[in-house]
Amino acid sequence: MIANYDFIETPYEDSHMKYNIDFSRYILDIDHSKYALGSDEWVSKIGGIDNAKWTLDHMSKAIYEAFLFYKDSKYYDKTLYYLAHSKRMREVVYKALVDILIYADQDGGLYTAYSTGLNFNEMAKFDMTLINYIGQMANVIIVNGGIAERLPKFDLDRLTTEYETREELIAYMEKQGYLTASEYEDETTLIPNSPLYHITSDCYGKYIFYEFYQFDISKKGVEW
Repeated sequence: MIANYDFIETPYEDSHMKYNIDFSRYILDIDHSKYALGSDEWVSKIGGIDNAKWTLDHMSKAIYEAFLFYKDSKYYDKTLYYLAHSKRMREVVYKALVDILIYADQDGGLYTAYSTGLNFNEMAKFDMTLINYIGQMANVIIVNGGIAERLPKFDLDRLTTEYETREELIAYMEKQGYLTASEYEDETTLIPNSPLYHITSDCYGKYIFYEFYQFDISKKGVEW
């Protein structure tokens, strides 16, 4: 599960990044890219708004491919889900997108590596490793952010939430469509478990609610 404090119900857009729902990935906002580079000139230097938008989208593709490079293929969708629903991962994605933009803006950076296999800044050939494409610092951001781990950090098939009172638990369950609150107003009426969830309590009397199947592949491209 992704912890409550870190969970984003739906990936969102702001002045820093936009979200492509069709491909489940963030893209750096074009206006913010000027701020990130500290210059308004890169858009005109690259050939205008359309070229800049294409470039930012391509950088997003490159970074997300780098994210998935470290994972077993059976975890690709769960990794994309995690990147879309974690506040901490959103920050990691942002830092990686800014860094690859800075790297691409340098002589001998991303697009020199992409097109020629040469670093014109050094006038030398080099082996085309992942780091040559995305840059050393972006790779460090990926590793330090925990994305380079082969297996997902969390069990995304289960969501755990805590509630101080029975009323709070019932209100949440009604919101999720598990029950009708009016049927459980009597405190002696037991709330049954089901294949979709399990209820228990801790030593402090809090209600612990386990929801199964937090990860739902059918919502890919629709909600995330």
